[in-house]
Amino acid sequence: MARAETRCRGFSLIEVLVGMTILVFVFSVAATFFKTAEYTALKARIDGRVAALVRFRSEKLLYMPYSALADLASRGGAVETGYLYQPANGAGYGGVFPYIVTTSLALSGAGTANDQVSISTTIQWEEPSPDFSRGENISKDINLGTHVRRRF
Repeated sequence: MARAETRCRGFSLIEVLVGMTILVFVFSVAATFFKTAEYTALKARIDGRVAALVRFRSEKLLYMPYSALADLASRGGAVETGYLYQPANGAGYGGVFPYIVTTSLALSGAGTANDQVSISTTIQWEEPSPDFSRGENISKDINLGTHVRRRF
């Protein structure tokens, strides 16, 4: 009878191992879920910033006064750089995921009634890879095409 009482008093080694295995599985699934959620949120923020950048650059050149556009074309275009994400750190704000906007402008028929400016804009940026914890980024670019503006 003494042997039956000791069996009922505590957990066996198998029960402890099964419980630990279940805990490890639950914690690994939770860690994967949070890592995926963090990546999705960062990717959505970067995509929103790229969309705003494309919209701003295309509208800026479409609605810029023609005289300023012709002056910009005579200088050869413009290059703008910046960061898509700037998290706060101890020294202020750091820059992550750089972008470069290159605008090429060509002025044809200058000084005539039919002068026009051809505008070509390219945006290059980096965005996080699915395994962004390693610090690897994916480079992407988009060409907004060539637009022609004529003097009115």
